[in-house]
Amino acid sequence: MAITLGVQRTASDQANVVTATVLLNSDAILPNPLAALVEPTIFRQVYATLGIDPASYDIGQVALQSITSPLFQVFVYSFAIRFVKKGTAVTTQQFIGPPGMPGAPGQPGAPGVPGSAGVPGPTGPQGATGPGGGGGGTLFGDATGPVSSNLVVGIQGRPFDGASPAVDYVPVWDGTKWVPAPAPGGGTAFDISSLTPAVSTLREVGESLPSVAFTAAYTLPPVSATFFDDFTSVTDTLITPFTSFTKTGPFVKLVNAGAVNFTLTAVRGASTKTRTSALTWAFRIFYGASAVGASDEAFIEGLASSFLSTVRASTFTTSPGPGQHIYFCLPSSYGTPIFTVGGFEGGFELEASGVSVTNGFGSTTTYDIWRSVQVNLGSTTAVVS
Repeated sequence: MAITLGVQRTASDQANVVTATVLLNSDAILPNPLAALVEPTIFRQVYATLGIDPASYDIGQVALQSITSPLFQVFVYSFAIRFVKKGTAVTTQQFIGPPGMPGAPGQPGAPGVPGSAGVPGPTGPQGATGPGGGGGGTLFGDATGPVSSNLVVGIQGRPFDGASPAVDYVPVWDGTKWVPAPAPGGGTAFDISSLTPAVSTLREVGESLPSVAFTAAYTLPPVSATFFDDFTSVTDTLITPFTSFTKTGPFVKLVNAGAVNFTLTAVRGASTKTRTSALTWAFRIFYGASAVGASDEAFIEGLASSFLSTVRASTFTTSPGPGQHIYFCLPSSYGTPIFTVGGFEGGFELEASGVSVTNGFGSTTTYDIWRSVQVNLGSTTAVVS
């Protein structure tokens, strides 16, 4: 739960009295707003913002003026606070909140037991102590119980239902009380929008990746998330906001079409979602224009162009000049290709097969070398199936 603070000094009609409006902004409903307000860290910020010394000023009065929700999952609690300089007598002055349904008058609370560091405040309907002091008066109305452990039971005289809310629920008025319910219109459904690796998902057979970084996006923020891969079989527990993380390997495959699957699991309330991303390893296909060569590894790897593919199906373009054939070299395991140029099949012949090639990552496989029957074809696009 995140709480932020806003403090605004207001005009006071009495000497030795400082008045202010304090706003607590929370991303969830506070079951005890006054307890959150008088938490020492919060109250030290209030004193510091107003520029007054806790040793010189006591809390004269605290009043919860209103609770609003201007945005989804934003709850604003407005308090009026009155500080009185120690050792002075002032006239009690009530804070008036926004108009609401009148509540039944409460009985004045008994004075609280002064804490060891507290000094009794000015006379009022209920006692209060400075930060660090114990005791306090008893609250009535929308917030009931002792100042240090009160409970919000309603808004402007309208009571809360006692049921516990689920994640993403908001207070909804049913005609007699506030009840927890889904946001009007159903709200946004929780899901994992994307899971994206920082590297290309197609890798060359034998290439080893020491780690892989990922980014993720969600329709709503998750409460928890884990990340698993089926190569190391390790499940990592991620930290908030669960949008950027790295999986440690190494990750490598030594066969064509070998894959490593990564699975992100995210939880929000009762909803659990998963999304998977995969890295796949493939051999390289070489092509280009050349005169008849030695039909060996150096010739294949010396062709001008190449690409990674797990299958032979592809489309490529090259421009052979005088005396040059079109060459297409693919792993023997990919099978016999069919070439189509300009809508017509054929025009290529097998020059050599079973040529051993070792790539830059130390993986070896055999290649077949195919070449065009004709030379000097100019710019030509071939479809391979």
